[in-house]
Amino acid sequence: MHPFRNWAGTATAQPQAFFTPQSESEIVDILKRAAQAGRRVKVVGAGHSWSDIACTDGYLLQLDALAQVRRVDVQRQEITVQGGIRLHALIAAMHRHGMTLPVIGSVTQQSIAGAIATGTHGSAPGLGNLASRVVGMRLVLANGEVLPINDHENAHLLPAARVHLGALGVISEVTLATVPAFRLHEELSTLPLSQVLNELPRIVESAPYVKLWWLPHVDDVLLSRCWPTMEAATASRVAWWIDEQIVNRHVFASVLRWSARHRAHIPRLNRLVAAAYFRPRQRRGQNTEILPVPMPPLHEETEFALPREQAAAALGALRDLIAERRLHINFPAELRFVAADDGWLSPMSGRDSACLGAYIGPDMPSESEHYFSAFADCMRRFQARPHWGKQFNLGAGYLHTVYPDFERFVTLRQSLDPGRRFQNAFLQRVLGD
Repeated sequence: MHPFRNWAGTATAQPQAFFTPQSESEIVDILKRAAQAGRRVKVVGAGHSWSDIACTDGYLLQLDALAQVRRVDVQRQEITVQGGIRLHALIAAMHRHGMTLPVIGSVTQQSIAGAIATGTHGSAPGLGNLASRVVGMRLVLANGEVLPINDHENAHLLPAARVHLGALGVISEVTLATVPAFRLHEELSTLPLSQVLNELPRIVESAPYVKLWWLPHVDDVLLSRCWPTMEAATASRVAWWIDEQIVNRHVFASVLRWSARHRAHIPRLNRLVAAAYFRPRQRRGQNTEILPVPMPPLHEETEFALPREQAAAALGALRDLIAERRLHINFPAELRFVAADDGWLSPMSGRDSACLGAYIGPDMPSESEHYFSAFADCMRRFQARPHWGKQFNLGAGYLHTVYPDFERFVTLRQSLDPGRRFQNAFLQRVLGD
């Protein structure tokens, strides 16, 4: 038995067997073996998630050995990689060829197959999520057949396969559309929350990259805006290392542990934290240096994508929920913006979206359960869609009402995996039987 625990420690499992395939053909062999044994199969990349999307009591496949760059086409600005490659390795490979992705998520530890499966995104009002950059893939089906999906073969399946939830097959290769590498100038500033709620549409349109953090019980919001620049980089690798290895791993983690034991002091503590870190500053660097954030300490996350025009109302509703229920929340909420795409189960499917994340530190199980449940109920008023890789308790009964292509995905899944080889408790909950 090889126990599985996701990064956040919010989901665990005891797979019957654990495999690290070295090639696509080994994936095929494992799936055929699973069929003969009557075992279900799930795939995990980095396990950097909060949901139980990768949990199974069957066969668990870990794709770290499938992390090679297969092809680079600088003229077409495309790169093909194996599904297990981590985003930080993909970024390094692209930079060697003067290429990059125009949008990057908050952290770069995930595998590319896992990142697209869950709808991972950054914050650029005019750009889609990572999955929207996928122009081709190779999908290993439950019966061992390898299905190429690209502009020339099975192109009609791309909108379904981009955000696939691990429900359709095993992604052995991914081809991504890239852009020439570029630098960004980031400007951090603070604004009163009341001003943000009144002027959010203007703020969103003020820069190509925009995101906001609000620390509950604090009156100000930290605003990050970025613009492309030709100026020399000023971002410091030493400063990044200090933020990640010292500030986040030790100082912030200690603050979270202390606040979990002294919850009545969280509002005052948050104000002190905001005074120290919510301050104006600027820096310049490669987009892949500026857009991600240093790895945060362990915490819990839920997030919902809602129509962008409802962003201010949703943020105000979160503020009111915390105040009315007298919750003590010790971690910033985050508001990001993503363009619409055509993915059948992409949280941004068919609508420009605002993604509002509610986070809380560890060791507060009763508070997090209450907070996340109330937050989900609140977001339902906005026809919001959950981030597949984060914590939520909504099921197929609600989800089919907010995804126009939900039934199309379920039908496709039935045709590609009629025996439910890739089924687990997560898929049963969100897709139905």
